[in-house]
Amino acid sequence: MVSQYFLNVNVSSEDEHRVHWERLINALYVMVAMLMTKDRVDTENLDKHIKIFLACCVRVGDMMRKGDDSGAPLFWEKKGNFYSLLNLPAQIKRFGNLRWYWDGK
Repeated sequence: MVSQYFLNVNVSSEDEHRVHWERLINALYVMVAMLMTKDRVDTENLDKHIKIFLACCVRVGDMMRKGDDSGAPLFWEKKGNFYSLLNLPAQIKRFGNLRWYWDGK
């Protein structure tokens, strides 16, 4: 899932860039683990972790944009799923764990 967003990204070997990428990937793993757990999740804590992940996306996007004055949207800005992550804690609070959702028949 995440690798598709990073296929055409030039990752710098500079330590600062590497740290931002590592933080993004770590935040993603924590967020997904919290979303897909079988256990009951604290929705306020989940909300904080989703915001941490989105903040990491902003940092990496800003890092990628340095020196680029084209004004093109960042990798996450044109994807609706990034914004809809903010709705998940309320949805889980109302309907229960995401792990048990199914949209088929």
